[in-house]
Amino acid sequence: FPSHDTDQERGKSSAAIKERFYTSAEQAPMIINASEAIYNLASDPKTAGAFGVLSKPGIKAALLSAISEGVRAGQTSISFPGIEEAVRKIGGTQAEIDAALMAARYLAELELGFRKSFLAGQGAVSNMEAEVTRRLGGSLADSPKVAMAKAEVLMARAKFDQQANKLMEAWEDKNPNAHAKKFKSTPEYERLVNEYNDHLKQLQNKYFPSTPAPQRTRTVPGSGRSMLEQLRER
Repeated sequence: FPSHDTDQERGKSSAAIKERFYTSAEQAPMIINASEAIYNLASDPKTAGAFGVLSKPGIKAALLSAISEGVRAGQTSISFPGIEEAVRKIGGTQAEIDAALMAARYLAELELGFRKSFLAGQGAVSNMEAEVTRRLGGSLADSPKVAMAKAEVLMARAKFDQQANKLMEAWEDKNPNAHAKKFKSTPEYERLVNEYNDHLKQLQNKYFPSTPAPQRTRTVPGSGRSMLEQLRER
């Protein structure tokens, strides 16, 4: 009997790991779409001002409250009644109002997808990513530059999730009876993680030129200043 119970437990834990890979990959298209939209809004001089509008105390509080309520309710989309009037009161133009509404919607989608991927999905895949992405989806008080950085980091993670799930499925076809945790020790998965970490380092160097140039070495936990620390200073 103990052996049977152990086999059942192993089967359940293996299935749970596979489900986390699938869940993360399932969220990826929405995160990629929202990240691209945020990046485009933040990089366009005509709409970049929306992020300054969203950071105003009254508007920021309303958005954070709406997102928190939406996350708790498990909503797939969030509306922001009263945003247009609030932006008008601080002298925002119609272009800024439209951009603020659009940015708020996509930022909310990023937050919803980010929480599902990281809390219900795989979680952080490396020590470096844990430092870089710990709060990237949660703050609306961003400058355009920081919004662009966040969008690119989240997009990179979403694409990683898609690729990782494909590798998992291919590995599972060849190893139907193996526990899923063994997949994370395969050369294919480790190579994907290393490539992802290299890309994160490149993004650090892109947005913060003082960051040392990317090196193909493993990150030592706690060494140097994380991208998150630099984001908080912006």
